[in-house]
Amino acid sequence: MNISTPDSQSGRLKELLFRLNLNQQAFAEKLDISQSAVSQVLRDKTKLSFDTLQKIAEVYEVNLNWLVAGQGSMFPQAAAAAPPGGILAVTVDSQDDPNIVLVPVKAQAGYVSQRLEPTYLQQLPAFSLPMERFRQGTYRGFEVAGDSMEPTLFQGDLLICSYVEQVNYLRDMHLYIFVTPGDVLVKRPRNLLRSHGYMELLSDNDFYPPIQLAPEDLQEVWQVYARLTLNFRAPGSGQ
Repeated sequence: MNISTPDSQSGRLKELLFRLNLNQQAFAEKLDISQSAVSQVLRDKTKLSFDTLQKIAEVYEVNLNWLVAGQGSMFPQAAAAAPPGGILAVTVDSQDDPNIVLVPVKAQAGYVSQRLEPTYLQQLPAFSLPMERFRQGTYRGFEVAGDSMEPTLFQGDLLICSYVEQVNYLRDMHLYIFVTPGDVLVKRPRNLLRSHGYMELLSDNDFYPPIQLAPEDLQEVWQVYARLTLNFRAPGSGQ
């Protein structure tokens, strides 16, 4: 799938924040600049200096040529979290717009081993959503299995997720799908890659203990952006 490169600095900065899953404040703090400075750029009121762009490239491992002029890919090849063994496969509809491929619970074991095969993905259900945000980037749907994320998520809920390219910047305690060599997990991470060399994955159901995930066992990561559910429980009912 091809995504057009934003032709302005404000557009590229918006796309970068989206890909890194960072808000303006968190992004600015790592650069020692103000949130208001980032806001001004996003509103196309001013531009970042070349020195600041260089710092962004260094801190967030971004391609400087892309930041400055929109040339090349956003992330250098070595820095991107490309799926081990190949390029992320996608499918498109009759108008060449990207589909949201759905991975039901029954298909998740096969997805782990065949996720890079376009012919396999074409056999899975696919759908689209009318909102423009779901036409920019790579999205996938995953069905929730089990009760480990109750009372937030329930068996059979459908999660709409965006592909994460830079795993170093996962936001602690946000919802993500983690694809490992043996499973598809929906969890909340504590990102300890830089300090301890692993991620700790937490469930919302206290019955389930934390899981330590080594980086070599990380196949894909998808951030949860929306949920489709038929499970509407009355507050405090447990049903």
